Amino acid sequence: ICLNTALLLLSIIVSLGIAEFLARQFFDISALPPFYVGEFENRESENFVVDEHTGWRMRSSHMFMWRIGEDGEDHTYKSNVDGFRSNKEFSQQGPLVLLGDSFTFGTGVAYENTFGALLENRLGTAPFYNFAMPGFGIDQMWMALKYQASRFEPTLVVVAFVDEDFTRSLTAYRKYEGFNKPSFVFDHGTLRLQTREDQPPALAKYIRRNLSLANAISLNMEQLGHHLPLGSWWTINANILQQMAQDAREEGVPILFVRLPSMGQREFATLS
Repeated sequence: ICLNTALLLLSIIVSLGIAEFLARQFFDISALPPFYVGEFENRESENFVVDEHTGWRMRSSHMFMWRIGEDGEDHTYKSNVDGFRSNKEFSQQGPLVLLGDSFTFGTGVAYENTFGALLENRLGTAPFYNFAMPGFGIDQMWMALKYQASRFEPTLVVVAFVDEDFTRSLTAYRKYEGFNKPSFVFDHGTLRLQTREDQPPALAKYIRRNLSLANAISLNMEQLGHHLPLGSWWTINANILQQMAQDAREEGVPILFVRLPSMGQREFATLS
């Protein structure tokens, strides 16, 4: 029995070692592993500040130049007093509200070429208030609706996202932006904010962050979530979208979800 058990364990270890080797050799494992509440401090930023509800926003009444990529152009990014990219203050009730990530924020384009500004100029019916921020996940868009946009009693809410924003919901810290952010867990059928107590054991974190095989499994679960309602990648975000829709219904405001097309985009049957 002892010999057979030892041989079984050895075969499992060898098999996992081969799988890890193949994952490192043949797969592009580029996704960052999730981070958890309390693991990192916020980094100081010249252009963004901590927001207690969404994680970060622009500095109030601030302007800076930003070039995206080596071949990109310099563009001016200017915030209003509330810390959002806009050429006007947010004061009027009943605006059309935009929520989203860097695409909606307009990273890489002049303000007049953001789709919010284009829509406002073409429609001319009501102002567009843009609460999007670079790096936002679906969870942060929900918090922006709940704590920032709702107080203006919008007449329409547009939530624009890319598939990567679903992955961003699974981490409590964004390494690129250098800020902590809200992150939710689905606990007994209810969404609740992640706490320090929700951190997995140290061994599980080590495996997730150091083994390409674990990362490959995570990426495959994301791909599976595009077709079947399985895994935390799908479950948490689906419930966030449903909660946003419910919040909008309770406020009596229509809400429109827009999936922005991106290169290499796969079919997303579960979202439909």
